[in-house]
Amino acid sequence: MISYGVKVDEESLADSIELFKFVGGNIDRAIQVAINKTVPQAKTKAAKEISTLYNLKSSYVKSKLNVRKANRNLLSGALWAASRGTLLSRFEYGAKTSLVSGLVTPDVPIRVKVKKQKGGIRTVSGNNATYGKPFLFRLKNARAGGMSYGIGGWRKTPGPRGRRIEAFYSQSVSQIFERVKDEVTPEITEIYQKQIGLAMNYLLRKQYPS
Repeated sequence: MISYGVKVDEESLADSIELFKFVGGNIDRAIQVAINKTVPQAKTKAAKEISTLYNLKSSYVKSKLNVRKANRNLLSGALWAASRGTLLSRFEYGAKTSLVSGLVTPDVPIRVKVKKQKGGIRTVSGNNATYGKPFLFRLKNARAGGMSYGIGGWRKTPGPRGRRIEAFYSQSVSQIFERVKDEVTPEITEIYQKQIGLAMNYLLRKQYPS
């Protein structure tokens, strides 16, 4: 099943499964097919739910969700998310900055909106490891199509490899996923239930073509 606990209602499918077995159907194969049809849909549903609540594009969220499909030796699928935090600059409120080089300390406070809920805008003020006003800086290894800059502050003490700038991060997609997974589980359960029936029908038609 999907790693966070999607289960089929075996009682409601008991008669269909018994009939399927009686006519020679391979129930393990049906489960494998059903799981592998369900997991990608679970990924799409979870990404949509997250992007509905948080200021993240569904395509970005999907890029951070990982899928493991079932096989003959492992009749379970999994959906999990990247644990690394999300750059706070991705939630910058207002026009996105185009920072060519160096760093910039804006005249106005930097604001972010992580959640889409009303009143979710906040001013970035730094943290205990930094001092002074937060600023924008260009990321050294920025990827094409990704964030080209971060929001950060001057470190009070040098960080890894002597770095003096600390990038500010928000919640990871994994942490957000933990909060929304219960919202999508009922719908994914229904999808999986339906896919079991479709898989049995598909395999029987393949085994006994008309």
